[in-house]
Amino acid sequence: MAKPRLVNSVHILVDFIPPLRFAIERRVSDVMDENKIANEAVDSITHTNEDSTATLQDTTLTPFGKSIYAKLNAVIEINNKGSL
Repeated sequence: MAKPRLVNSVHILVDFIPPLRFAIERRVSDVMDENKIANEAVDSITHTNEDSTATLQDTTLTPFGKSIYAKLNAVIEINNKGSL
């Protein structure tokens, strides 16, 4: 933690207020469950190179975005050729 003394004092304060502690634990648990569900959904989706290219080509990019996309594709191709 960046500020261990602050974290320690908050823990001490929250320990004396049980309803606050339970509310915080419930919210943290809910967020953790949402993150777990989101991560499982992302893991279950498999992307291929063609899928991501089709998605980006279907969207409208700004000229700056198009230049970044072109540079990224060039770097990816160079990297793929180097790893063969």
